[in-house]
Amino acid sequence: MPVVNFSVPQSLDRRIHHAIKTKGFPSRAELFRYAVVRYLDEIIDRPIGERSLDENPRIKALADDIEDLVLKTYRHKSTA
Repeated sequence: MPVVNFSVPQSLDRRIHHAIKTKGFPSRAELFRYAVVRYLDEIIDRPIGERSLDENPRIKALADDIEDLVLKTYRHKSTA
């Protein structure tokens, strides 16, 4: 089995440690295996780099606000 090594910042390490304790993962390796498999399962039907912006409620709210502002500002202007 291949081995993957990488560094994480201290703040992320604390979050990882907390997730391992609260979610019952036996090790960091198992947490990362789970995360990678879940990620791959979620993106399997999408082309690389594509992600629905509607999945993030904050981005959707900001996009809606921008759309409203553009429509209000430019609605009366001609498209020709």
